[in-house]
Amino acid sequence: MRPDVRHALLALALVASGARAAAPADQFAQAYPIKATPGAPAYVVPLPQDAYSWTRPERALADVVVVDATGQQVPSGLYQPLQSVSRPVTLRLPLLAVPPAEAGSPGPRIERSTNGDIVIQPGNDNGPALVKEWLIDARTPINLSQITFPPTQVSDGADAQLDNVSIDVSDDLQSWTSLIRQATILSMGRGGNASDVSTVKIEGATGRYFRVRIVSGSVHWATAGEATATLAGRVEEKLGADDSVRQWLDVQPTRSTSSGQGVDYDYELPAALPINALRLKRGSDAVARVDAASLEGDHLSESLGTLVVTAAQGDDNTTLTIPAGRRQALRLHSATPLRDPPQLALGWVPDRLVFLPEGQAPYRLLAGSRAASRPAWPIADALAGLRKQQPEGWRPTEASTGPGERLAGEDALAAPNAPFDWTRVILWVVLGLGVLVVGGMAVSLLRKPPTGPREDP
Repeated sequence: MRPDVRHALLALALVASGARAAAPADQFAQAYPIKATPGAPAYVVPLPQDAYSWTRPERALADVVVVDATGQQVPSGLYQPLQSVSRPVTLRLPLLAVPPAEAGSPGPRIERSTNGDIVIQPGNDNGPALVKEWLIDARTPINLSQITFPPTQVSDGADAQLDNVSIDVSDDLQSWTSLIRQATILSMGRGGNASDVSTVKIEGATGRYFRVRIVSGSVHWATAGEATATLAGRVEEKLGADDSVRQWLDVQPTRSTSSGQGVDYDYELPAALPINALRLKRGSDAVARVDAASLEGDHLSESLGTLVVTAAQGDDNTTLTIPAGRRQALRLHSATPLRDPPQLALGWVPDRLVFLPEGQAPYRLLAGSRAASRPAWPIADALAGLRKQQPEGWRPTEASTGPGERLAGEDALAAPNAPFDWTRVILWVVLGLGVLVVGGMAVSLLRKPPTGPREDP
């Protein structure tokens, strides 16, 4: 092959590959540059407000992707923040003695205070009987792995003290679940060099309250709150730092119509935003009560609740939390006429996309497409793997977007043109050819001389 031909084919291949890399951008309405600090293993970026005007609610944000500098998509998906993180703890907690009850008399009453603390009210005057039951308040639900008891007093002259204990768990001090039916603990006396055996291993135990009962033996733990047990396990710590901040958008009614004795106020939103709260501010009316609903066209589609504001509310506003969902239009109905239209603010939390920085930076967020979709990347699995490699409590690095850049605009959302129907054309061509063939045959027959015998005059 000649060198100039090889060069031409190479150039053609480069052009074709560049066109393929840039093809996704041609199918999207809007692009936003992503500002991110280099070097992070994953990034999370919130969708800007105007991106919602290009995405269709029925597509559930599948028409939002992240691309690198060459236009190729990088792994991305909707971000689901961790609600909590599990961390190991070791707690040293008091053993609360439950007074023994005398035969025939009511036993002690065990209750919880308003903050959940254990309150033990004896049922009779405590006698000299040994305590057989102890309670432990972990203050928070703990997934217990082991519990270590204090040593007990060994009888004079004995080398060791053996005791068997059972352990139960509860969340309310009423219903108990058995964890250990019988475990042996050992306290050494003056003989031998062996150490005490006071740790009991536990599996599958999660709860706040633990009950220890002496099955056999007699422990001499302190009964005035000095005795302590050591609990080891893991607790779930709620994460609030990873939650998105609610934003507020003030909207004005686009029209008002009489409805019975009241008035309907319709609000057209700038985009189908994921609204989760409504806030109403009182105008010059002493009191206002409105019923909120979402609109689909001219019809009510979902009742959202009632908002009431009065002059005695201090800041003159009230907030109604509603199920999160994308809504394009709302209606407030007041059963009584209002002096001023309701002043409505919409609370919404931007959706966030998490992406892995493959390819070449800088990255862009593309939004709005009828044809293109984001693949089902295994993002959840990727984040789970990263969390195992990173320090406890790790989360993707925050990124932001710059001003939007128009790409295909409305053309990316428009339905594709119907393919040209060649059937009619082919049919007319065939009919025309048929007419020409028949006409040619007729002309040929008319021009052909007669072949029969001629008669003499």
